Formats: sequence, structure tokens, C-alpha cells
Amino acid sequence: MFGIDNILLLLAAWIAAESAHQPIARYSLIGLVVIGYLVALAAIAFLALVIIGIITRRQPPRVGYTYFA
Repeated sequence: MFGIDNILLLLAAWIAAESAHQPIARYSLIGLVVIGYLVALAAIAFLALVIIGIITRRQPPRVGYTYFA
């Protein structure tokens, strides 16, 4: 995750430096970078919830021989 953070920060800094003479382009591109960052965080959070759900899902009651297995 920290690699994604660094890449997005470098991209935002590059966009700000390259488009200093075009504020509209700069702000729109920085907005896209921020949206991409939020999407990446949302994907990580979703995967964490899926993994937690898989780990903690309810198991059927063990009866008979499978109780000891």
C-alpha cells in the first residue's frame, strides 16, 4: 500500500510541476489522482472485509464422527 501512496504522490507532484501554466488542467488531473487514491483504498478495504468474512463465516454444527475430525 505504501508503494501506491508514493507513486500517487510523485504523480501528483509531476502534474503540478508540468501544468503550472494551466490551472484547470492541473486541478482536474490532481483530482483524478485523488480519486484513484480513494479507489485504491476502497479496494483494499473491500478485500479486507471479504477476507474477514471468509475467516469468520459461520460453520455448520459438527455432529457424529466429524465432531472429532
